[in-house]
Amino acid sequence: MSSKNFFVYITTNPSKTVLYVGVTNDLKIRMQQHYDNRGKKQTFAGRYYCYKLIYYEKYGDANMAIEREKEIKEILIELLKKVDHQSTHSSIKAERNVLKVLEGDCETAVGAFASMEGDKINLEVELFSLDGSKRFHLKSSESIDKAEELGIEMGKTLKKMSNNSYKK
Repeated sequence: MSSKNFFVYITTNPSKTVLYVGVTNDLKIRMQQHYDNRGKKQTFAGRYYCYKLIYYEKYGDANMAIEREKEIKEILIELLKKVDHQSTHSSIKAERNVLKVLEGDCETAVGAFASMEGDKINLEVELFSLDGSKRFHLKSSESIDKAEELGIEMGKTLKKMSNNSYKK
């Protein structure tokens, strides 16, 4: 009777900012697959370059390995909830959405600053034309639960106001 091993494993990206938890019956082959898939958008691990093995456990039963994978994911989610600062998280989403809408690059002179007052988010953004001669400035407030939408709307408004004068 042959015995098969199953592995629950955790990989991360080179900058150690993203974790991936998975199960496999061949850890060596699976790690090679993660490495080969780095940068490929079709998979989570590929999209975020999670190919560096940082932890694994070995099991003799597939069901036990799958249950442990679920348990590890639940533990990680609970840990992240404890360190997630909701105000900071909302501010970042608003600011990043402005930048995302503008599709700027290293030459784009843009700034976004979000702050919180009670249950409101205040967002101030400014954008300069490519030659620096024109300044486009906006301030707005919204409820915290609308932070992402606020960033998108302000990005769209800046884009329209500037008539794309901030891009080549």
